[in-house]
Amino acid sequence: VRWYSGARKNSHEFFFSKIPAGSSFLLKGILLLILLLLCGYIYAQQKTMIYDIVRKNRTIGTVQAISICEGAKSKYGVETHVSIWIFTDINVDIDLRSIYLNGVLQEAWMRKSINGSTKTNNHIRENGEQYVFTDKDQNTSNQHEAITRSISTLYFLEPYNRTEIFSENFLEQVPIQNQGSGTYKIELPDGHVNYYRYQNGLCKEVEMETPLSTVFLKLKSVH
Repeated sequence: VRWYSGARKNSHEFFFSKIPAGSSFLLKGILLLILLLLCGYIYAQQKTMIYDIVRKNRTIGTVQAISICEGAKSKYGVETHVSIWIFTDINVDIDLRSIYLNGVLQEAWMRKSINGSTKTNNHIRENGEQYVFTDKDQNTSNQHEAITRSISTLYFLEPYNRTEIFSENFLEQVPIQNQGSGTYKIELPDGHVNYYRYQNGLCKEVEMETPLSTVFLKLKSVH
């Protein structure tokens, strides 16, 4: 505002003085609209992906993955809700969030509860020198290596040539292997294996081994 109204006032008036009076207001409106559109495109790009969680051909829950890009900052959020009957009602809720600046993780959270009881509550924070990891029991650990990709980004960014990726759940790097045809295999520290499948860079399906059984996350909508 100061640039237009102060230091650049003369050139601003000169520019519009060459335009017929009846067109000046219209042109200003068009320029303002273009500026707003560009700002919205650059600073607030949002994508939401909804997945059905399927077990034995039955939908047992949903996953909502959201990414918001604001200039150099990217935010990712993945909310999972599962309700299943295995001898008793089991309700699982997972909230996974991460914040990146210029492609480097700044902070992340991973919370998991089963039937309302907290099972995981991890916090990852970059303090300028290293990462500090804190779990639900307030135990801490550290890592100096920069984290540039984590599990929360997999719904939006195909890992391509990566050989490892950070797990907000296990608080460590885990191996990832490109198996071709857009399929990536992740081996987790608990012995389970997950497969992420992409088509044209879009994560279409996730196959997850769990302590109870194998479930599939099938992409339902993108907006």
